[in-house]
Amino acid sequence: EILCRDHRHIMEEQFEISFKRIARRCSCYKQVELLGTVHKMFQSETLLSTATRQAYVDRSLLTLLLHCSVDALNDFFCKIIVEAVDTLRSRFTKSNETVFDTQLTKKMSYYKILEVMYSRLSKEDVYSKDSRINQTFQGSTCVEGNELTKT
Repeated sequence: EILCRDHRHIMEEQFEISFKRIARRCSCYKQVELLGTVHKMFQSETLLSTATRQAYVDRSLLTLLLHCSVDALNDFFCKIIVEAVDTLRSRFTKSNETVFDTQLTKKMSYYKILEVMYSRLSKEDVYSKDSRINQTFQGSTCVEGNELTKT
């Protein structure tokens, strides 16, 4: 959290190096847990600013996603794919500026997160009939394989 509150933290490079090292050295289970923890921090409704929320993704989650194992990515995306797509599909509510900014930040962040999914995972991991991510998204094992591209 300390890293994400400042515009440019004095130790940011060291944090990034540590995140990369942790992502490479941990077991798949630990990687998924770490990704899930940072994702929960990003989703938290108690964050004070959208800048901090965006920083969780840009400085922490994306770094971890880019350096963890493919198996960990698969497991993580199985856990968040429904929430991510639901957020992207949701309409903006203009109740006040803060709510609107939060919605916009979440949508932009999920586009970045899904971009990593599409770039790091193979077509079979995302699009095939046997894709766990696609099956989780669809809520069934009976899938065509292209459900995520129809969204």
